[in-house]
Amino acid sequence: MKNVSIFILVSFVVSNSLYATILDTDFVKYIKQHITNWEYKCVHKHNFKICSNIGILYASGKGVEQDYTKAKIFFEKSCQGDYGRGCWYLGILYENGLVQK
Repeated sequence: MKNVSIFILVSFVVSNSLYATILDTDFVKYIKQHITNWEYKCVHKHNFKICSNIGILYASGKGVEQDYTKAKIFFEKSCQGDYGRGCWYLGILYENGLVQK
């Protein structure tokens, strides 16, 4: 259930929908309450999908301070776990010159 919630929230981050704007304050509050737990699951439980989703949050700056270096760290962890989407997002950061190799 928590993974479904994360996916839904990340979908809001990625899209520019009206719903994301309306729910922005609740969204930010939710992210701030759960980010530490998700980071723990990424690093210690090797949940690579969560790693990728955290990277999206840091790259977008929704719910956390925008930080491409942190996004890179989480995308790399995801990619190392063979989660292809994390590799793809990492490539986008490199391609756009947002981080260095």
